[in-house]
Amino acid sequence: DLNLFAKHDKDGSGVLDKRELQGIMLDIGMRPKTREEQAEWQKILQGVDQEFPGPWNFAKFMRFHDMVKHKRESEAIEAEERLCAEMELSAQDLEELRQTF
Repeated sequence: DLNLFAKHDKDGSGVLDKRELQGIMLDIGMRPKTREEQAEWQKILQGVDQEFPGPWNFAKFMRFHDMVKHKRESEAIEAEERLCAEMELSAQDLEELRQTF
């Protein structure tokens, strides 16, 4: 989002340097603790770099932001599915809970 980008684009150049990008990563909770998590985030960053070669401008940042959002949504769904399996809830039960809450 533009506010997050502008907040960290300290010099107002329209391009994020390494330190500014690291600030964004911390702001969005990107704190990999394991080597596996580090590899996952590195893969996302490399994917964005391949898709948008060059400096970290707003378009490149937005692609990164979208990929992070998608990753988090996928993780939430997987966690929800694991919990349902543990609680022996069916897909229908889950949908009823969603509609209730």
